[in-house]
Amino acid sequence: MATVSEIIGYVVLAIVGIAFLVALIDMLRKVVVVSKGTCMVIERFGKFHSVLYEGLHFLMPFADYPRAVTWRDVEVHTDANHREHIQIFQTRIKRIDLREQVRTYTVLARLPSWRWRG
Repeated sequence: MATVSEIIGYVVLAIVGIAFLVALIDMLRKVVVVSKGTCMVIERFGKFHSVLYEGLHFLMPFADYPRAVTWRDVEVHTDANHREHIQIFQTRIKRIDLREQVRTYTVLARLPSWRWRG
């Protein structure tokens, strides 16, 4: 029969072992490989900390997290009656592709309040 002090020792050992496993898993999840042409926004304790570009990075366990960014894509289609239909697509991503940042300014030329100040 186990004594009370042995049972307490086993419980403490189990709690320490579980805490060690959780910390080890979180540390392994904080090794980030950012591929070429992409970047990641990192938050530390909920505030902006840095932008990670290509390469191998080690984040601080329990403090650093990749920030999900809402990416909006707008498509303008014209039908046979020359009416414009606008579709907006939103996706939440953690890795930003730097190669696809193409801006079209044709919509600005159609706005009545916009004037070219050249």
